[in-house]
Amino acid sequence: MIPFSGPFTLVNGVIWPHLDGSARWYRFRLLNAANERFFTLNLVDENNVPRNDAVRLTVAPAERFDMLIDFSRFKLRNADPRLGGVEPDVLEFRVDSRARHDSFEVPAKLSSSHVRIKHGSTLPEDHDHVWVALLLNASGHPEMWDLEQVGPKTFRMAGRIFDDTTGIFVNHGKWAVWNIVHVANGGPAHPFHIHLTEFQALFRRGFTTPFDPAAERTAKPIDGFADLPLEKNEQGWKDTIIVDPGQWVSVTGQFSGGTGEFMYHCHILDHEDEGMDAAVRRAPARGGEVPRPSGRRPPPRRLTGIRPNAAWGRWVAGSLSHCPPARWGAPAGRLRSRSCP
Repeated sequence: MIPFSGPFTLVNGVIWPHLDGSARWYRFRLLNAANERFFTLNLVDENNVPRNDAVRLTVAPAERFDMLIDFSRFKLRNADPRLGGVEPDVLEFRVDSRARHDSFEVPAKLSSSHVRIKHGSTLPEDHDHVWVALLLNASGHPEMWDLEQVGPKTFRMAGRIFDDTTGIFVNHGKWAVWNIVHVANGGPAHPFHIHLTEFQALFRRGFTTPFDPAAERTAKPIDGFADLPLEKNEQGWKDTIIVDPGQWVSVTGQFSGGTGEFMYHCHILDHEDEGMDAAVRRAPARGGEVPRPSGRRPPPRRLTGIRPNAAWGRWVAGSLSHCPPARWGAPAGRLRSRSCP
């Protein structure tokens, strides 16, 4: 199905608001609460010049960020609310041009306790691996499959919908590496979210896509890797990360938030509601290893009652996995965004 996109942008419940401020540092706590819209945020000064050194950030649904902006660096005119003009895409800043004393300085290191998790050093050797595939079915609808590894970088589908037998098991307190492979040739990016877990991204790689949806397995081992840089804002603790088509994103975390069954899913809500969600089971630490089902799992139930959607196919063919650069020209002092359609 095509996710719904509303025509207006709300900030704290207000359509295209403004914020009166002073020429000093401000801290913003951002949450993208849209059901499917990605925002690429940019700051534009009074001369319609983008200040990407100040703000250049893509935010997927459910992602949260802390952002610091020093408005003393910019001369942003006070906009008269009666003048009208072009509305900002997100938020307009109206900054008092008078100099204000501000003793705040950004520390050289934001956190003295942060440790970057890496293979072969800070990641414990005793960890599990989980594989999940994001793809489009024959009707052009996105799906999320639980994968079972049957050989070196070779996989078959082990679970397709939420009601399939739970196939991912993690011991409470143990580290696990989640490998999310977006095997669709095109289609939308997906914000992948795991409940009750914080993780760090290990790497992002491009790869060739030898995946055969009809056979529900890889046609040959995944290959053709090309390392892609992680954004700086992707190198801290997160619980949601963007996975683009043709990418393999690997994240790791310690599963100590609770025991029982918890969800992982695409955080585009329309995709989640249509079946891009599944469960991971966590066992108490004192219980030892999680009991796994004996023998081959029963075949998963098929999706029924979903008709092909021609409009979805057209949307997939014309969509972009990355938001294109914002078009500048908005009135001064506005936080703009060009959202992915």
